[in-house]
Amino acid sequence: MINRRFGLCAAPILLFLVDISLTLWGQPADYWAGNYAVAREGFRGSSANQQIFETRRS
Repeated sequence: MINRRFGLCAAPILLFLVDISLTLWGQPADYWAGNYAVAREGFRGSSANQQIFETRRS
């Protein structure tokens, strides 16, 4: 029973940790210097997807 509960929690926690790690790893040097306006969220393709979505809305 305890193993099953652990297994149900392990996958979301692992995915959360991978997401946080990749997000922090992909930040530019300016971000770490205190310019938080240059923060990059999500994976590299997300900004391209956002541009396409905004273009279609206009």
